[in-house]
Amino acid sequence: MSTETYHLMLKFREPAGSLLSPEVLRELTRIIGASGEVWFGNWEPCLQHYIDLFNDQISAGIPTYAYFVVWNRSAAVQNTPEFTVYQQRLLHAQTAVPDTEMDLIPAYYVRNNLVREMKLWLKFTGISRDEAISLKKMRVIGMSLMGAMVEREYNILFFEPNDGESL
Repeated sequence: MSTETYHLMLKFREPAGSLLSPEVLRELTRIIGASGEVWFGNWEPCLQHYIDLFNDQISAGIPTYAYFVVWNRSAAVQNTPEFTVYQQRLLHAQTAVPDTEMDLIPAYYVRNNLVREMKLWLKFTGISRDEAISLKKMRVIGMSLMGAMVEREYNILFFEPNDGESL
C-alpha cells in the first residue's frame, strides 16, 4: 500500500434538485443520528483500483474521507465563486448496491427509482461542514466529470474549474 493517504472529492452543482439537496442532507443526518452510519450513492463510477485503495486504508485504520463540494454556479458567473464543503469519514466504498443495509440508504433513492442507477456507493459516518481548509492541503491526482480523487499534503487545484462542469 502507498505511504500517502488518499481521499475522495465529489463535486455537485447547486444543491436544489441534486443528489445533495437540503432534503438529502437532512435525511443523511437523520440516518447517521439513528444508526451511526449511512450509504450515499453517486452517479459517477470510480475505478476499482481506487475503491480497493480506500477500503485497504480503512481496514488499516487510516482515517479516509469523502469531501462533497457544492458549487454555486450563479456566484461563479458573477466572478465570486462560492462553494460549501462537507466532510464525511469514509467507512466503505463499493460499486454494488448495499442490498443488506437498505435501512441505511436515504429514502430519496428508493422514491425516485435511483438505487440501481448509482455507480458508486459510499458508507460513511458523520457529516460536517468543512471550511475547505482540508482541501487546501491536497492536490488532485485524477479527475472525472463529477468527482476527483485527491491526495493529502499538497495544494489543491480545484478552486478554478476549467470548464464550469468539473473541478
